[in-house]
Amino acid sequence: NMGKLQVEIPTLREASRKYGESCVDDKRALKEAISVMSNDSVIIWALIDKVDCNTETLMLMHCRGNHSREPSIVKFANHSLHNQVGKLHSRKVAERVHRALKKSYRPAQGQSFAQTPVAEAASNETAGCSISDSPVCQLILDRFHVIAAALTDKMRETQRKLQHRMDECTARLAFDKVMMAERAALLGGRPAEVGDAAALITSSREEG
Repeated sequence: NMGKLQVEIPTLREASRKYGESCVDDKRALKEAISVMSNDSVIIWALIDKVDCNTETLMLMHCRGNHSREPSIVKFANHSLHNQVGKLHSRKVAERVHRALKKSYRPAQGQSFAQTPVAEAASNETAGCSISDSPVCQLILDRFHVIAAALTDKMRETQRKLQHRMDECTARLAFDKVMMAERAALLGGRPAEVGDAAALITSSREEG
């Protein structure tokens, strides 16, 4: 009856609007995740290209934390390599990189954390660090290749999730529009619109 239709149309419109908003939020989150993985993948491959195991010039630094509860960290002594690691967006990927470096670190014979005066330590980046000039270079490269492969797999999986979600959203919003148009026609009115959400979902498909 007419009364029921007059209640159903606004209810359907509101439900469709909320669903459309969730689609837009999901699209944004998935695209952001893909962007982070893409950035980190480029950085890992850049590190792989720059690490040369044939020159025997690769050095790692094992540095104590600033506080007693802060764990020590192993990092590249080379500024360019160290800065590349600092550009990683994912904390999880950065942790995997640091674990790879720690596994391949080999302390020089009889060498321990450098002892420097407090005044010098403030301006000395190697203060509290021991340096290894003979890390297991190939182990670093092997682990970096594993990290790069995992990133590629995860990125493809996330891209599939994005495509699936966008297809799902487009179908559901199109169905909602038809349902509301049918009910509006029964009331003798114009087809009801689902709002901006459907347009946003459509534009997302055109972008990606």
